[in-house]
Parts: sequence; C-alpha cells; structure tokens
Amino acid sequence: MNKKIILIGILLMVALAGCSQESAVRRAFMKAENALANNDFAAWESMLTTKLKEQYSNPKNILGKKTPKEVETLDDWFLFAVQSRLQLNNGKPLTPNRVKMVSETKAVVYVMLGSSAEGGKEIPQSTLVKRDGKWLLASPEEE
Repeated sequence: MNKKIILIGILLMVALAGCSQESAVRRAFMKAENALANNDFAAWESMLTTKLKEQYSNPKNILGKKTPKEVETLDDWFLFAVQSRLQLNNGKPLTPNRVKMVSETKAVVYVMLGSSAEGGKEIPQSTLVKRDGKWLLASPEEE
C-alpha cells in the first residue's frame, strides 16, 4: 500500500514538473510577444539567444526568407516583426495554442492563425531553449 502511494506521488510530481515547464515556456513566449506589441526592443532583444541575435543580425541569414530586402539588421528584424503582428493579429501579441516540449530544455510554441471555426491553421511560431534557468527564443537547430 505504501509503495503505491509513493509511486503515485512520484508520478504526480513528474506530471506537475512538466506542466510548470510548459507554463514557463508560455510565459516567456508571451513576454517576447508583449515586447513586440509594446515596441520594446530592449525587452525583446533580452529574450533572444546569442545565436539567434547573430542570425537576425546577418543579412545573409535573413535574405531568402519571407522578409523584405530592407531587413538587414537586428533592429530591422524587430521592426519587421512588429509590423507583421499589426498585419497578422491587429497589433496584439500572438498567443500560444500549444507547447511541444522537445526536451527538458527545448520547446516549440505553436500559434493558431485565424480561428479554428474559419479553417485557421496551427503553425510552429517559435523555438525556445532554457539557458541558465531562463527560457529564450532560439533558432530551431539550437539545443
């Protein structure tokens, strides 16, 4: 009897730990989205991994993606993201539809574009990785 109670307790703790990680990912994603909505470059930049900052700062990495040719720096990328939120979501932050935990330190956040009733589409919006206890926006290939 005691072994069953202990096992149930352990399983409950593991389940709750997963939920808290998912909640932390959602909060980090919303913090970055709110920074975009509030046009707060410093707050948004603080949510990026070093590799993602470098990627968004290099025109060679940006060209060829679905961005205007004027996007050549991290500042340009930020302004492009702010403008895309205005077009996609009336300037409001995107909200996570689902979080997929890839590992204990990596997650993918999915958002719904359009309403599900209108045939909306769920897409992967952001990859986040945990660095020094903090969830940050990252390149998909980062671990």
